[in-house]
Amino acid sequence: MKKKLLVTILAMTVMFTSVNPPVVYGEEASEQDVVQSAGESEELVEEDVYGEDEEEDDDEEDWGEPHENGFVIKDGVLVKYKGAGGDVVVPDSVTSIGDRAFEECSSITSIKLPEGVTSIGNSAFAECSNLASVDLPASVTSLGVCAFDGCSSLKKIIIPDSVTFIDEYAISSIFGNDGDHYTDTTTIYCSKGSTAEAYALAHNIPFVYLEDAVSKTPTITVSAGISIEKTAGDAAFSLGVSTDSDGKVTYSSDNENVVKVDSNGNVAVMGAGTANIIIKTAKTAKYEAAEQKVTIMVKEKTNNAGTTGGNNQPGNSEQPGNNNQQDSSEQPGNTETPGKTETPGNTETSGSTQTPNTEIPAQLKKGDVVTDKKTKATYIVILVR
Repeated sequence: MKKKLLVTILAMTVMFTSVNPPVVYGEEASEQDVVQSAGESEELVEEDVYGEDEEEDDDEEDWGEPHENGFVIKDGVLVKYKGAGGDVVVPDSVTSIGDRAFEECSSITSIKLPEGVTSIGNSAFAECSNLASVDLPASVTSLGVCAFDGCSSLKKIIIPDSVTFIDEYAISSIFGNDGDHYTDTTTIYCSKGSTAEAYALAHNIPFVYLEDAVSKTPTITVSAGISIEKTAGDAAFSLGVSTDSDGKVTYSSDNENVVKVDSNGNVAVMGAGTANIIIKTAKTAKYEAAEQKVTIMVKEKTNNAGTTGGNNQPGNSEQPGNNNQQDSSEQPGNTETPGKTETPGNTETSGSTQTPNTEIPAQLKKGDVVTDKKTKATYIVILVR
């Protein structure tokens, strides 16, 4: 702080004591008789704005303890951000974004400022190369030097009517001794007759009137369909989502035991069951938020033997209780089957003919009974030769 104050006092002293007119910021000095001290002071002032050669003190001892999400806040001023980046939401207690608070935070993709923030400091978001969109709240009144300088991915910035001061280089993308180039990749969204409109016109920056940017409901198309059937073990597949919204698209699964989905809409099949994939598009200046549900039903995998998941299937001959099958010849009660009839006296029936060990009377006819005198066995004549 002491160094910055000293540089500022020195610059003001030279400006008011020099007999030559001061060097205009960004213009080349063509006269040879410009006082050397004035040129030196101009260089010091530029160093103070950009901090190129300044020591890395930044009064760090006065920052205080970081907020749990990486914010360093002092008396309502967000003096430094030390978080992980991504979609950053600034705490409601902040009333001002300090100089260089987010400078060179390339990990930031979006920033949400609370109502109540009144000013954006010098180089507050300078060189945030992945910052894609900014929606300033209606409480903001001023944008400092190089507030969004070098934000090469910044496609859209909404500047409300409350902003009455925008520094000349607040949204420039390149600044150098060979001239100034203002961004042609960023579009300013503003109202007719606003300070932001005048700034855009003066620097040839594309702009859109907010009153013309009427929000509408976007369409979300899923080429894979919104009702999908799969089988456990199937390969991963893409939902093939397209939308006319310029908002961020997100995906989520309500049952990751069945399917998982990544940030690009690629789905991995995990197991049998039913799950819903929820596709959302974020609200923007042009489009409302939208949502589409995709239902995925995953069936059990059936193997070639006709079984699913190891369960017995039709075709397995074993029945509950391990009962014998119909092709078993044993009947209830252990009864002998037809074709083997035992006769009284242990006489064998047809299919097992035995000749008695005795004299056979000369005159026999079918049905006669013959008794073996030796064995006492009785036989019935069933065949007469």
